Parts: sequence; structure tokens; C-alpha cells
Amino acid sequence: MEDMALKLVPLLIQSLRERARESRRDGVEESATKAVDFVLGAPFPPPCSMERSVGDYVNDEYELTKLACHFAQHAVASYTGKLLSSAGSRRNELQPIYRLPDELMISIFESVEQAEDNMYMSLLERAPINLSHVSRLWRDIALNTPTLWTKLDDNNASIVDVFIERSGNASLRVDIADNNFYDTLQLTPPLLHHVHRWESLSLGAFRDRSIRTLGKLPAPRLKKLVIWGEMDNDIPEGALYTDFLGGQTPCLRDLELHSVHFAFAPSLYKDLTRLYLKHAGANIAEPLLAALRACPLLEELTVKSRDTSESGGMGRRETPAPISLLRLRSMDLTMHHGHIHAILLPLITSPALCISAKATVVHEDRFTLRDILPLALNAQGFLPGIFAIDTLLLAVQKPQTFRIHGINSKSMTPALTIDLQHPLFAKLATGVVSNLSRDLPVTSLSALTLSDLPDDYNLVVALGRFLMNWPSVSSLTLSGCRMAQFLGLVLPGASPSLLYLHLNHVIIDSATLTNAMKDRVGSSSEADQNPPPEPRATLCLKLFRCAGADEAAVAELRKFVSVEWDGHNRAGIVHRDPQHTIGDSQ
Repeated sequence: MEDMALKLVPLLIQSLRERARESRRDGVEESATKAVDFVLGAPFPPPCSMERSVGDYVNDEYELTKLACHFAQHAVASYTGKLLSSAGSRRNELQPIYRLPDELMISIFESVEQAEDNMYMSLLERAPINLSHVSRLWRDIALNTPTLWTKLDDNNASIVDVFIERSGNASLRVDIADNNFYDTLQLTPPLLHHVHRWESLSLGAFRDRSIRTLGKLPAPRLKKLVIWGEMDNDIPEGALYTDFLGGQTPCLRDLELHSVHFAFAPSLYKDLTRLYLKHAGANIAEPLLAALRACPLLEELTVKSRDTSESGGMGRRETPAPISLLRLRSMDLTMHHGHIHAILLPLITSPALCISAKATVVHEDRFTLRDILPLALNAQGFLPGIFAIDTLLLAVQKPQTFRIHGINSKSMTPALTIDLQHPLFAKLATGVVSNLSRDLPVTSLSALTLSDLPDDYNLVVALGRFLMNWPSVSSLTLSGCRMAQFLGLVLPGASPSLLYLHLNHVIIDSATLTNAMKDRVGSSSEADQNPPPEPRATLCLKLFRCAGADEAAVAELRKFVSVEWDGHNRAGIVHRDPQHTIGDSQ
């Protein structure tokens, strides 16, 4: 029957295709949705034989017809499938994406494979498997791009041999998140046979037996190591695994440890440029300092700890020697009820350090920055990065959190971000601000922003004293504050060099603000009846979404200062300012 199918099926399809072409030319639409009235023909004639009954021959007729129909269906499906695939390939080759250079297609494929969403797909729906099933061209590109097959994880562990073969000699990215890591490695021995090709390694549910499994295997290409421990980690605190990965990781630059004790020899840290530690143990100070001394090339340091010990695990010994990290440019410290700040910050010296620190204040009598975060000072008495700060933000970032943020406006480089948490955050802010000029030796401050600060008299007094210590401040921004509480900050005695006053989402009293501007420029009491004199100093006042602002108030203010107004107030009323609007353009 196969030889008949090879002759008849192509002839049938060709005849139907020619008929479809003629129908389209004649404007007739062919549809395969309705039943075709076939002439079935006569049934098999019953034999005139006494050996077999009519029923036997009818059964034979049914079985033979069934077999012929099944063969015809299979033959038609096979032929039409290949025919459609061939026609589709020729059509696809004319599409724009199929005319892109292979190099560009490879770049697109690699971006898809490395996308974060891709790792959450099932094996057959994720790249590169799905890409290789689209067309012959895409399959050829995918199979001949080794970098598409370098991600080895739990999802493709069942076909890890296929991925390793197709990856050629490219570096491998290994991500084992299975809770039973040891058994996973036993099921996928090719991973261990190719440990010399590992470029990155991420281990989940890290346990002592995992270390034993990897203990003697060098990883000369390894650049990034991420380890997630368990809450009930069975690694004994203080253990030191000098032979982890054979002690040979010359390319390791990035290390992340989550809930894992410092269980590695200093040789693991010596070439690091990034170190990220989260919940690394109860007493991390001493092993942390040892690790930092072992990585002089460090550029980024993040420490997030729940350390509750008074000494951070240092014990009663002499003050440790300073740690010179000449390339360190970013330090993010988040401590909850800990004392690592007091140990770490005075020891680290760096020429261009951006400090990002978060701390929960536990001592109610220590409300100054020096007590909470003792910054390391150089011979001139300040950090070079802090010296470059010219713009300072003081804000209530969220309930019970007071933020200090400093940048250099010329380079737009952040130099300092400190978040301090305490239930009495108004008292905390007052204590910090009162001594800020001493504890944060900024020498070129020119702009100050106060955001969402509480209506606290002592805090306002402290801010006034702070401004008096920095007469060079020429720009002051109040955001989310009550103008009545902070009005004294804009008077000449508090900020004599003020040139720009920005009020953003501030509740204002137009008469009080007008009097303040009038006093600032030193105009005469007859200014209401006479044209205003020239101001002694040009002051630009910007109003953005301020409740209490209207056309009459703005017109009165313009008698004394330059005013830019967005035409809005926080009550939702929109006014049209005939002179100038800044609202939606900002």
C-alpha cells in the first residue's frame, strides 16, 4: 500500500491545490467546514459459497476498510505535514527576522536566555529549548551557539548531558537550588566532571556535606559564588574549610553569603571586588575583619546582619589595625541592634567611598551621628567622599526612619546615605542635626532639602543652628512640611546667602510668607502703596502644589521676590498664572 500512497497522495494534494488556485481566480471561496457528499460505492458482493457466511465477509469488509482508512489518514497527514513545513520554511525565509545577520540573532537569543523570567519557565518552554523548535534556521543557530547551553540548574538536570555537550568548551553557570544538593550532584555527575569550566556557582540549602562534596575540586574559571544557607545550618560555627573548591579560585571576584558562617580560608577572598554578606552569624566582627584584610581589591561591600552581641564577637582586645581598601567605593551596612558599625567604620580607609548605612538605634542616650556611625576620618579630619558633598537631604523616609543623604551636584555622585531607625525619630533627628556640623564635616554645602520632617520645635531650632554654621547655603527646599514651623529658616539671620527657596507640597499662609519675604529683602513699610524698591538680594521663590497658594497671594509675593508658580494648590484647584508656570514642566 505504501507504493500506492506515494503515487496517489501527492497527486490528490496537487489536484486539490490546482482546483483551489482556479477557485480563487474565479472568486469562489473554498471551505472545508462542511461535509462532502461522497459516493461510497457498492459494498463487497456476498460470495456464493457455503464455507463462509455473509456475516464473515461483512466483517472482513469492515476490517479492511478500517485498515485502508487508517493508512490513508497516516499517509495524508505525513505528506501534508512535510509539505506544509517545506512551504512554511520558504515563506519564513522571506520574513525580516530571517534576514538578520547570524551575529545579531545570536545576541537576541542570548538576551532571551539570560532574561530573569526565563529561569522560571518549564524546561520545554524556556530558552534555548523553545528557540530551537521554531524553525530550521533558528535551530541551527541555537545548536551552534554554545553560550546558550551553559546554564545548568535543577530544571534541566535530567538532560544535563545534552546541555554540556552543546555548550562545547564555554564556561558554565551552575545553579543548584534543590534542598538535597548532595543527592542532586550524585544524580548529575557530569557537573563534577566539568567543575573546571564553572564560571558561576549558586548553591541553595548549603550544608556541611555539600562542602565535603566540592572539597577537592579546583574551579579555575569561577568568577561568582553565591551560597544560601539554611536556618538550621549544620556547619559548625568557627569551622574553616581550607580546601573548599580545592582552595583554587584565582578568578573569583564576586562572593555572596546568605545565612552562612565564615567557613572559608582567607585565600578565597584575596581577589574579590564585591563582597555581600547577609545574616552571616552571631559574632561576625573578627572573621569579617580578617576577610576584609584579605581582599585589598574590594570595590563594593554589603553587610546585613542581626548581630546582637555587644562586641560583635571581637572580645576584649586592643583596637584592630586600620584596613586599607584603596578601591572601595561603595559600602552598604544594615545592622539591626548590632555594634558592627562601631567596629568597622573607624577602621576602613578609602579615597573615594560612598557609604550607605542603616542602623537601629538601641541606646536612647546616643542620638548623635558620632555615637551611632563613627565615620573614619583622614588626617584632615574628613573622608574625601564626604568632603565633596554640596547637597544634603534630611528626611523622614518612612515611619520611625530618619535619612541623611549627601551628593555632589556637579558629578551627581552619591557620597553618603544613612538611615537611622528609632521609635522616637523626632528626638533622634533633633540629636543628629544638633551635632551634624561636627559629626559630618561637609566643607562646601550649598543646598539643603528638608522632606517630611515632623513639626517639632527642638528640631527646627537645631536646623536653624545648623544653617548658621553653614552660611554658604544658597538653596533651601522644603517638601511636605508645614511652612509655619520652618519659617524662621528663611529669615536673613538664619540663611544670609539664600538665593533659591523651593516649597513643594507645603501648606503656606500667604500673609505670613509675604511678610517673611518682605523682611528678607528689607523693603519699606510703604511698599503696599508704592512700587517696590530693588531687592537687596535676588531671591527666587518656587511654589509647587502648595496649599494656600492662589493668584492674589502670588501677586503680592511678586512685589518683593521673583516667584515661579505651577498654578496648582494641594486642594486640587488649578489657577492660571499669567506670568509663569512651572507645574507640569518640572
